Amino acid sequence: MNGKSEIRQRDINHGAGNGKIPNGHKDEDEDNKKDNESNKTPSKIDQIQDTCTTCCIPCLTSHNPLPEYPSRIQRLGHAFMLPLHGNVATYLQFTVVCVQLWIIIYSLTHGQALPGGNLFSLLILFIGCAIGGYLISLIRLPPLLGMLIVGVLLRNIPGVNTVGESIDSKWKIALTVILTRAGLGLDIVKLRKLSWAVLRLAFLPCTCEIITVGIASHFILGFPWIWSLMLGCILGALSPAVTVPSLVNLQDRQYGVEKGIPTMLLAAGGLDNVLCVTGFSVFMGIIFSEGDLAVTIVKGPLGVFVGIIYGFVAGIFLWYIPSKDSVSNDY
Repeated sequence: MNGKSEIRQRDINHGAGNGKIPNGHKDEDEDNKKDNESNKTPSKIDQIQDTCTTCCIPCLTSHNPLPEYPSRIQRLGHAFMLPLHGNVATYLQFTVVCVQLWIIIYSLTHGQALPGGNLFSLLILFIGCAIGGYLISLIRLPPLLGMLIVGVLLRNIPGVNTVGESIDSKWKIALTVILTRAGLGLDIVKLRKLSWAVLRLAFLPCTCEIITVGIASHFILGFPWIWSLMLGCILGALSPAVTVPSLVNLQDRQYGVEKGIPTMLLAAGGLDNVLCVTGFSVFMGIIFSEGDLAVTIVKGPLGVFVGIIYGFVAGIFLWYIPSKDSVSNDY
């Protein structure tokens, strides 16, 4: 036994001299380290994490899945579990965004963000229209109908109509927003192939609509012919407000994209609107004209021509500047 002990001690000393430990002793050291780690008392941070996890388990969806056939009460309770999900998370996100938007507006404008201010009324209108559109969509109706109802209520109900009356009438951006949204949804390749169809679809239905409304309002409502045709232009200009959001939605869902149907209708809707606005301006100028009638009539088409030239020049400028080959680090 003494001989074996001496040999073992000599091996240990030899391994220590070479900076190495025999395998048997290395395994023993590793086992001792593991035992020390297992016996080590958890830190305060670990204890806090464990406590929080234990307390939050009843509120976590990962530990409380829904049964196979849940009741309404079980679904309602599960909707408020963490992390928030589904409609509850959507509602909370919308609320936070609206509050942040109001805070930003108030920090920049102060008085305009308070009740009675222009921007505050626009924010209330936006929130109300979003809620109205969502509620009306629950009964399978277009969200635009709910938005229109909210707009009518905010403008005509006593006590609430201050919201509609506080909006500055100079903010005529509805047409700009609609046409910009329609333009961003166009496919240039499909538009080139369907250019002739776009022109026919833009002018023929719009012209028929203006004439039909003009005749009906003249004989049914007793309007003069000029006023009747101007009413037709007004109603015709409202069509893109209905068609553009629906077409963009269909395009996002890839309906008719291969044949270019959304692009054709979006482009036709934009030209339709231009024709109606031009006609309205011409008829308005004829009714309230105090100068030369010919100059008043020419102003409408001239404005369209100038707009086309401006758009053409601006498009060329943005196409070539900056160049496609330019790098952001170049000077």
